Amino acid sequence: MYWWNCNDFITLYRDKEATKDIDFILDYEDYKLFDEIEPEVSKKHEAPIDYFVGGWIVGYKLPEDFREESRKVYLDLKNIEIYLISLPDLAITKILAGRPNDVDDLGKIFRNHPEIRRDALEERFGLLKIHKTGEGLGYEGKFTSFLNEFFPTS
Repeated sequence: MYWWNCNDFITLYRDKEATKDIDFILDYEDYKLFDEIEPEVSKKHEAPIDYFVGGWIVGYKLPEDFREESRKVYLDLKNIEIYLISLPDLAITKILAGRPNDVDDLGKIFRNHPEIRRDALEERFGLLKIHKTGEGLGYEGKFTSFLNEFFPTS
C-alpha cells in the first residue's frame, strides 16, 4: 500500500468547485512508482500533476509532523491511501505560492474554516525548513504581509 499525500485537493475540503491541477507529496520510496504512472494518471483525470518528494515543496520543507497532522480521505483508489495535509499547512502552501488564484482560495478557506487561527499559522510556519533558494523567494516577508492583511492585529 502506498502512502501519498495530496496537497491541492481543496475541492475535497469543499472550498473549491474544481482544481486545475493535482499536487502530491510523495515519500521517497513512492517516487519511482509514481514517476512511472504519472502520465497515465494525469491523462485519466484530465489534470496536470505536480509532485514533491519528502515534504519539500519549492524552497521549503513542510513541518516534520505534516503526515501526522494530515487526515485520510476515503476514495476508491486501488492500493493507494490519500491524505489531505492539514488546513494550516495547506494555507501556508497557498500563502507562499502567492498566485492570485491562491489568494482567492485562501479567502474561501478562511471564510469556511474560521477555526484556523493566526497563531496556529505562525506556529506551523515556524516549523518549516526553508532552503537557501526559499530565502531568496522572500517567504518570511510574504507570510508576514499575508497574515497582517488577513488577520490584522488591534
